Amino acid sequence: MHQAEKYIKQIVDEVGKASYMQDFLQQGKDKKAVAEVAEKLKQFTENMSLLQPMVIKGFMVPSGSLMLYHYLKEDLDAVEEMLRENPAAEKAATEEALRHHKRRHEKKHGDGKTAAALSEQNAADVLPPEQKEEMIKRVGIVKHRLGEMIESLLPQHIADQIEQRTDEKAAQDAFQENGFLPLYVDEKTMGIVYNTLTVQLLLDRFNLLFEGLFAPMDQETIQAVMTHVLAPYWKEHGQSILFTMEECKSRSNI
Repeated sequence: MHQAEKYIKQIVDEVGKASYMQDFLQQGKDKKAVAEVAEKLKQFTENMSLLQPMVIKGFMVPSGSLMLYHYLKEDLDAVEEMLRENPAAEKAATEEALRHHKRRHEKKHGDGKTAAALSEQNAADVLPPEQKEEMIKRVGIVKHRLGEMIESLLPQHIADQIEQRTDEKAAQDAFQENGFLPLYVDEKTMGIVYNTLTVQLLLDRFNLLFEGLFAPMDQETIQAVMTHVLAPYWKEHGQSILFTMEECKSRSNI
């Protein structure tokens, strides 16, 4: 089994627990996970208003898609911290990795976030400064690419939603009443967006960020991960969370 499949399976096992979702919501991580997308939706609405009177009022995201994306994004941030040699972050990451690594061998089963964390910590420790700097640049490339993907995915799939799943009469009535088309981006659209971002994060992790340290993901590996790990997880955790644009706006002004 490829390291990527082991890595994502261990994470899926973790975020699939009911307790994880409870903590995720209580700690406000759901709001953090949609902040960048909400900002892009706001920009999209402003740009669209010049061409077509439409206002995005909110959006729904499958909880499983949101939690998995946010987990991988947090992991990327943690890797960047380790590479930048933040002593506190590095010490905490090392201690956590060692604790989990010990439990993993004692219980004969994996908490897999740990195995990955330990491997990455070891990798960060043995890299010379110039290679660390190169990997920091790669993290920047990954983050920049995510931003570009969000900007391209949202218009494409929102247009598909309007075309395929908007009732024409209801839209006309709403337009006559409000002077614009109020739109809630549905869970199908946002699921596609977040799942695409998740797969890209996974690809970039093995094919760019840790190039040369782990085996790259080929098409066969991608297919195995999608079929055996991601698709069943997304199907099982498809219940949606609703976010309003007003809610996201008020949080961004705090």
